Amino acid sequence: MQLHQTSTVRLRPAKGEDNLAIRRLKVKPCQQIFSGKATDFAGKMEDGIRMHVIENNGQVVGVFRVDQQFQYSFTFASFDTPGVGDFIVDEESQGQGIGTQTCRLLSQYLPEFHPRARGVYLLVNTRNLGAYKAFVRGGFMDSGEQYSRGPTGPQHVLYMPF
Repeated sequence: MQLHQTSTVRLRPAKGEDNLAIRRLKVKPCQQIFSGKATDFAGKMEDGIRMHVIENNGQVVGVFRVDQQFQYSFTFASFDTPGVGDFIVDEESQGQGIGTQTCRLLSQYLPEFHPRARGVYLLVNTRNLGAYKAFVRGGFMDSGEQYSRGPTGPQHVLYMPF
């Protein structure tokens, strides 16, 4: 497995021993409506969904999941476009560019696990401006479409080609 990192941010698949660190990730109450809490899915195994951790200086500071079956839930996706979701950066690590750096690494990192993928989708609530800006700075493009049936309201449909 190739190492994918910037100067301090590193991405890798989550392992069982990461569950405690993932459960300790905190999300600001005003953001929980959009992302949920890491405890909602830490250690949870689901078919077609793989969890990855974000490390900064060797410490787990975030997590995201990749849904290989994204196309079954969203008509705009196809078999070669998985979806990134449950993207959380610990509240104490926010504002340091970690989310943006993580996004910049995805186009090199994800094809290792999804060799047939030609890109990846990500949905972000239209009211979650901070996350939207981080994702776009990190290389996601706004498709101009919105998914209107998000659990907390309309979501921007973002796409990153590989």
